[in-house]
Amino acid sequence: MRAKYNTPGLLAPNHRIIRRISGKWLYVSNTGHDSIVQFRVDGEKGTLTYVEAQGAGGRAARQFGPQPNSMHMAISLPDTNQVLASRIDEGNGRLKPSGIFAEMPSPAAVRFLPPAGGEK
Repeated sequence: MRAKYNTPGLLAPNHRIIRRISGKWLYVSNTGHDSIVQFRVDGEKGTLTYVEAQGAGGRAARQFGPQPNSMHMAISLPDTNQVLASRIDEGNGRLKPSGIFAEMPSPAAVRFLPPAGGEK
């Protein structure tokens, strides 16, 4: 799958598409641009509006996953052997990179597991 955004010359493969639990936001990994692209979802019109492309802080942003409560997102960066933790702004859905990277060899997927004893 290839996607073209409103940025001239930006044509890159994407690997994952996730709609936020609230249904207001859609996120797409953009491997060639090393970013996560955010769109606003208009459910009534059935349209998407480009919001921003947030740099992932490493190479080949591929798989990503939101925390079950939708407050954080983890982004795999296999070409730099890292996973980035980002906060998700509750009001506008934008990603706020935390600057916290977990080092691991070529992370292929990210999933949040529920804490022992249930969600806290």
